[in-house]
Amino acid sequence: MKVYLVTHFRNEEELDGFKTIGIFSSEANAQQAIERLKLLPGFKDYPENFNIGGYELDKSFWVDGFGFD
Repeated sequence: MKVYLVTHFRNEEELDGFKTIGIFSSEANAQQAIERLKLLPGFKDYPENFNIGGYELDKSFWVDGFGFD
């Protein structure tokens, strides 16, 4: 099964501006949520800064670690 994570950021350098919006069962539902949020204060100032990422459940993504070796 695949789920869709929606995130938003003010700008890429500001981690405090990063928001997890929600996890949706379909890409269409994720897109509908974005369309609603684009009208709200704050989000409407950065309407292009939404992201949808598709993820398979029960799958690890950092299988090789993250060191700087």
